[in-house]
Amino acid sequence: GVSSEFKTDGLRHSPGYSYLFYVGSRRPQKNLPRLFRAFSQAKISPEIRLLLSGHSDPEVIEQITQLGLRERVVFAGSIQDEDLPAYYRGALALVFPSLYEGFGLPPLESMACGTPVLTSNVTSMPEVVGNAAVLIDPFDVEAIAYGIEQIVEDRTLRNQLQTRGLEQAKKFTWERTADLTLQILEQAIER
Repeated sequence: GVSSEFKTDGLRHSPGYSYLFYVGSRRPQKNLPRLFRAFSQAKISPEIRLLLSGHSDPEVIEQITQLGLRERVVFAGSIQDEDLPAYYRGALALVFPSLYEGFGLPPLESMACGTPVLTSNVTSMPEVVGNAAVLIDPFDVEAIAYGIEQIVEDRTLRNQLQTRGLEQAKKFTWERTADLTLQILEQAIER
């Protein structure tokens, strides 16, 4: 479920530039090398930054340096839970091209904040986001780049994704999860 703190109302992170947001770890299944390559290839304004939660590390710095992205990739450091909704709300979109997710909470949180999502068309992600995200093949750098271009350049698409995302996020509230769990427990007791 998604917490009630993730909503459209509230502060927006405003660093003085437009940004695509990535929140998550640096584990291999998160697919950051392909995301960096796709971001470097995407035909979007060079003023748009890629903002990542967490801190840089030597491997990531080497990757973004080789791609000429040192000025366009920004690390937010550790983001407190209470500040995370503002980062989602301030973003043009969440970019989450993971190779594997058991569930995929960041896309759901982003949608609940009214922020469009680009994510993978594999594992649990299509079920989590439904028709409310740009789905890409996470193994295809060109597909990721094209998805970034679409979500940045097409305002109509972003508006549609915002509307659909808010509806999709309502399917995954903690209240609904609790209700469904209670129903299952009641059915088990009746048997």
